[in-house]
Amino acid sequence: MAEPTAVADLRETGKFPGPATAHECGGPVISGMATKSHWLPHWPEIEARIASRPRVLLAFGFDGILAPTAPRPADALLPGTTRALLETLGGSHRVSLAFLSGRSLGDIQARVAMPNVFYAGNHGMEVRGPGLSMSDGLAVNCRSDLVDALAFLTRCSRKLRGVFIEDKGMTVNVHWRFATPEEREALRQAMEVIVRHHPRLRVFPGEACWELRARASWHKGDALRQIMTHLGLSSADAVYLGEAHTDEDAFRKLTAGLSFCAGNSEATSAHYHLADTADAARLLLQLCGALLAPPAPWAGTGAEKNEPFPDRSCQVL
Repeated sequence: MAEPTAVADLRETGKFPGPATAHECGGPVISGMATKSHWLPHWPEIEARIASRPRVLLAFGFDGILAPTAPRPADALLPGTTRALLETLGGSHRVSLAFLSGRSLGDIQARVAMPNVFYAGNHGMEVRGPGLSMSDGLAVNCRSDLVDALAFLTRCSRKLRGVFIEDKGMTVNVHWRFATPEEREALRQAMEVIVRHHPRLRVFPGEACWELRARASWHKGDALRQIMTHLGLSSADAVYLGEAHTDEDAFRKLTAGLSFCAGNSEATSAHYHLADTADAARLLLQLCGALLAPPAPWAGTGAEKNEPFPDRSCQVL
């Protein structure tokens, strides 16, 4: 398969936008991640494991991994270099791609805009892809609670200039990045009122935001398991690139796979550390080399059997 020009240029020059990272220096990671090594020194082992799999699922978070985190969610863009690498990987018959995001399903689909791949929106509550369409039934049933909460938050935040509210269908995000301490305290009190009056809802902390969603709702780990089961793959066949805030559920599903965490977290279930989005693009380039070659012989370890997906309330659309 011929590589796009952008990918070929990267393979030749090795230059990526962004600040220098552990990739350039080949050294350890930032101090808070002392127990998790940067992926580069371990690349020969990583490459051998990936090369041995006949089929591989590559799964990704979006914000802070593929796309730099933006002050406002609407401003986040997938860099052209990263898109070219993803399209190259997606063109291989060995590779399936999945994008799991806290964004709404329609939002992440529009930002990635790649056909024949899997998408999970609202932290895994909505899953779509070739031959797969599922939604969390509990989250669907809690929509009336969210509508009531949304109306209350809208009234409470009219005078809070640093706050904006995002309705994502199955969840509601309240962003306070630009709020004053006083505005944030008023917002916190409003969220407490909502949870008292709507016990089916729970507040989840995010990056400069609070999110309202159904208690015991599906998470990214559940969505990842659904996609693997649908494809007939095990966790040993999966690679996940995520970040410290929202992807731990997915990391925990890949005990036999490979997981990479971007961001400074002292407690992560991921196997390796990523410095930033530019570092993630470097890893994508390395994955291109490992996966576009024929698979190496594999004897198996007996640990690759699929685990059943948990019997939880769902709605097949």
